[in-house]
Amino acid sequence: MFLRNIAPFRPFRSGDGVSSVVRRLMQRAGIVAPVKGAHVLRHTAATEMLRHGVPLEKIGLVLRHRGIDTTAHYAKVAYLLKQHAATAARAHPGLSKKRISPHVLRHTCAMIILQATQDIRKVSLWLGHATLTTTEIYTRGDPTEKIDAMESIVPPHLRRGAFQPSDRLIALLKPPS
Repeated sequence: MFLRNIAPFRPFRSGDGVSSVVRRLMQRAGIVAPVKGAHVLRHTAATEMLRHGVPLEKIGLVLRHRGIDTTAHYAKVAYLLKQHAATAARAHPGLSKKRISPHVLRHTCAMIILQATQDIRKVSLWLGHATLTTTEIYTRGDPTEKIDAMESIVPPHLRRGAFQPSDRLIALLKPPS
């Protein structure tokens, strides 16, 4: 049961109370997602539980699903990835010690694109990010590669070096005496 955090303390009138709060907070934070609302919380909870090894049946109990198919919908990508990683680990036992998740795949993809193109803007477009700041999270890695990539997008009319103002500019900036 969810209660309001502002008086009067009572249940939400409609069933979308949590969804409307989550939507409003995501909008305020500038989070752009294809799905907004309580579904995001449920999906995140399912994915995190799966990542920590909780079986789908137990995740379904927590989310109060009627069947495992509904639960698999919430954790679809993570679930499929976990199944394929387990299959691959039987042939290559070293994989079982690796952390394999959708986030790791996105990070790996971002690094490969960055190495291939040396253009962080292309990585940002590929990952569907609104800003380069978000992309930089995925491209953490070799700092020299990041510097090279950032330098490669500096407009060509700019050049390196310290700015040396002319005497005329200094004279313009000085207050009249």
